[in-house]
Amino acid sequence: LLEVQPTDFERVSAAAGVTGLRTPSGRFLDIVMDTTQAPFDDIRVREALSLTLDREAIVELVAEGYGTPGNDTPVNAAYRYYSEAELKPFDPERSKALLAEAGYPDGIELELVASVKPDYRASLAVVVREMARAGGFDISVQTMDHSTYLDQVWKKGRFYVGYYNMQPTEGTIFNLLFTSDASWNETKWNNAEFDALVAKADQSTDSDARADLYAQAQAMMREEVPALVPCFFDLLGAQSEHVVGYSQHPRGANYALHTVSLTEDAPTR
Repeated sequence: LLEVQPTDFERVSAAAGVTGLRTPSGRFLDIVMDTTQAPFDDIRVREALSLTLDREAIVELVAEGYGTPGNDTPVNAAYRYYSEAELKPFDPERSKALLAEAGYPDGIELELVASVKPDYRASLAVVVREMARAGGFDISVQTMDHSTYLDQVWKKGRFYVGYYNMQPTEGTIFNLLFTSDASWNETKWNNAEFDALVAKADQSTDSDARADLYAQAQAMMREEVPALVPCFFDLLGAQSEHVVGYSQHPRGANYALHTVSLTEDAPTR
């Protein structure tokens, strides 16, 4: 099986003659906020929401424990130039204070949209709704079928749950989603300083310089919060005892099937 859902992994792995496969990956869910529209044009609101999330708990509740906490960048330890930083705390009191500074002393009401594909988009939306309440956010969740989401919400909505696979490099994921000329510029953050860091890193042939530039880009995302990235998913799969030579790739999109074969005693039709 190339992919097993987190809710099924334990059961599948326990089946006779089956080995569960698990590989840390850069696949993630994020909370997209249109930074050109109120209230998300105010960094204090975005930061406030980021402080309502217990990221360790989200891994358990949404990824069934098969993942790692995110720190509001699309880059984690599965990438070469990941820059480690202290995980953002769960601090609802600070969140309420930031909302008050932003003009919402009595809290704020929002609607968060989630596609039902994959189903843990909706799971994250519900978890965020419950966690954010302590920080002054009154969030309602609207779920919809995936085709409607793609037509009406993706790249158009103000506040919704996104889902993306790991990309080949840090520059690829930044240029896909977060630079001003990104292919899928959902947040419309359009930060010229961030663009310059990514462009310079992409062009550098000096590994140390590239690491520093990508680290600065990650720090800028953590500070300005154009999107919330609270959770990364491990890549989960399974193989029969009769399969040899197969290995997972953390991107979840590369399959070296030319190396795979069956044992001599494999069942035949």
